[in-house]
Amino acid sequence: MSQPPSLADLDVVIHIAGHAGVLSKATRHAARKALVRVSVAEGRDLADAPQPDVRLRHAALAGTINARALRDEQAALRQAEVLPLLPADLVARISTGEATLDDAIAVVMRQESWGAERVRIAGAVTRLAAIALARFGRADLRATESVVDDLLARLTHGDFGLEPGSWSAFKSRVRRAVRLVDVHARQRLSESMLTGPWRLLLGAVKRSGDASRGDASRGDLAKVWPLVAFCHRRSIPPEAVDDAVIGRLRQELDARSRNAFDVARNVVYGWERLQKAHPEWPATRLSRLYARAAANGDLRFEDLPEPLRQSWAAFIAEFGAPRDTAVASLADLILDDDDVRLGTAPSTGDSLSAARLLNLRTVIVHAANVAIAQLGLMPASIEDLVTADIARRALKRIARRQVQTARDRDVAVNATGMKNGYLLHAATGFVTLARCLEMDDVMDDLVQLRDDVDPRLIRRKIQRDGSIRREYAEVQIGPRHRERLAQFRADTKLLAWFEVLDELIRRSETVAASGRLPTLEDVGDMIVCVLHAITRCCPMRRRNLTQLRILGPDRNLVLPPKHGVGYLHVDWQEVKNRRAIDVEIPEEYVRVLRRWIDVYRPALMRAVGADSANPYLFPAAGMAHRAPTLLNSAFVDRNRKIGGFELNLHLQRHLAAKIVLDQEPESMPLVQELLGHKKEQTTRRYYAEINSILVQRRYHDLLLGRLRTLRFRKGI
Repeated sequence: MSQPPSLADLDVVIHIAGHAGVLSKATRHAARKALVRVSVAEGRDLADAPQPDVRLRHAALAGTINARALRDEQAALRQAEVLPLLPADLVARISTGEATLDDAIAVVMRQESWGAERVRIAGAVTRLAAIALARFGRADLRATESVVDDLLARLTHGDFGLEPGSWSAFKSRVRRAVRLVDVHARQRLSESMLTGPWRLLLGAVKRSGDASRGDASRGDLAKVWPLVAFCHRRSIPPEAVDDAVIGRLRQELDARSRNAFDVARNVVYGWERLQKAHPEWPATRLSRLYARAAANGDLRFEDLPEPLRQSWAAFIAEFGAPRDTAVASLADLILDDDDVRLGTAPSTGDSLSAARLLNLRTVIVHAANVAIAQLGLMPASIEDLVTADIARRALKRIARRQVQTARDRDVAVNATGMKNGYLLHAATGFVTLARCLEMDDVMDDLVQLRDDVDPRLIRRKIQRDGSIRREYAEVQIGPRHRERLAQFRADTKLLAWFEVLDELIRRSETVAASGRLPTLEDVGDMIVCVLHAITRCCPMRRRNLTQLRILGPDRNLVLPPKHGVGYLHVDWQEVKNRRAIDVEIPEEYVRVLRRWIDVYRPALMRAVGADSANPYLFPAAGMAHRAPTLLNSAFVDRNRKIGGFELNLHLQRHLAAKIVLDQEPESMPLVQELLGHKKEQTTRRYYAEINSILVQRRYHDLLLGRLRTLRFRKGI
């Protein structure tokens, strides 16, 4: 025999009716307050108190309630009692905060007052669930605002085939559905709403607290309040709280809060303090929580010993490039040549770029932290840090932080463990330092460490002459870029990529037609417009994009005064793999560049305080150029908002190759020339996966062709 509905079931129904617009906010509050009064008077939790005759039981409290409140709560209960009930299992998931997207759809379809809109809302949630499963492998997403907001932030309108203007309405529909079943998102449990053992316990604490402990007790209760609310929702009495309950609390916090660990740790501390101050508090001892990587940041570069920082300054003076003022990024260090992989230090007379110097400084900070914290050393020079032991410890430290970051962001942990591109760059940094400082005695060990973390190294074999022969995997492109490139298999995303430039050009023409001065938002749009125009002529690296010059004897861009094609040249010394760039710019893109130079660039120069003689296409303060990171962030932002796809400047190079190879699989030499690779082998390593798919596609075409021939001969 099924159990009769409880007051907790009715409480959930009241919440849903309030957010669906069936009950007013005041009515919802009054009805829920009435349920609490009844359960408190009967000494039971909401989940244990039956629903039948609740209005009569509430009316029996007439002598203990203000007359006006009694009247309002009776009226609210009258409306609540006629609300249709939900299945018991659905109510249980909603009340405990474990409702799924399917539950949200089920509740939405019950809202007959929403008319046809409920079908559109349910459809939006269904599409979101399908995308979550296809893109992230998440079939069990909770229907909570925090989870859904985080998911929507990682998606774009392009993922759903929507126009940019429809994206806000789509997200609003999804959130409207989730609010129906996320009963804990926008309400904080108040003490007056408590029932059962928790209400009795907190009342006893307040009565036993003396004046000297009053304020402290309130602070401790605030710390444990997330636990109180969690247990109250699940009818867990105070005496049943143990480490397992704290573990369940942490799971819920992880799904709702970015500082879940800190909240859970404060709960344990507050619990301990309340035990010491109040004898009536449960005596169960809870295990303290400790961060997996306490003080993750440890020492910053500015905190390192002064002699070590002076040693670094001397290193920069000797090996740094004198005119390299670019803001560096690890994206500049992406390997795309055999000689880049094996040539881990500059040749005699060469200089280290700002990008490589930044990478080396990061390596030094990691090395100094492990030397000080793990080995008790106080390094006075870079040479003190360039040892195999410190390098090995530093790489493990980086790997641990990568795992922790992945968990904090709720993304999959790198399956290759101690093998990934970032670790390879760090290990290469140790080799570079050793070669620059001529520390030959540690070189073999450091090169071995570098090979150990190289994700694409298959094996290394020692030849008869003592040299090492390395065999690398064919696929060079990294997993993140591979995933983002895969989105352009969809025609809608690829079409959006083609059309985003047209939209940006249209926006610039609208500004010109209005006769107003461009705003900084307009300038940002035009920067991305220019970046798209140039990279569609030549998908060059963002470092070269940043340093393009339009003035001076060594300018890179030459544009016709009126009509015709333009010309772009980048000398070989400025290119990563020492291959000059020579490109013709079509007339349609010349017009884009002219508009940028004549109208938008002056507005940017005024905004950033650039010198009037600043030669760069994208100027910064004084005579500097705009940082690569700023150009890239603007590029990513506009592509996401306007086009609905995820694309950065480096991935633009990969996409160019994909588009060519999709049309002409045999055009690998063309892609090699387009991207400026020295060797076709490099190009094949990056796009082996694409080429494999195209070969398979061609194979199926040949099979079908052969089948048609055989059937034709047979007369079918």
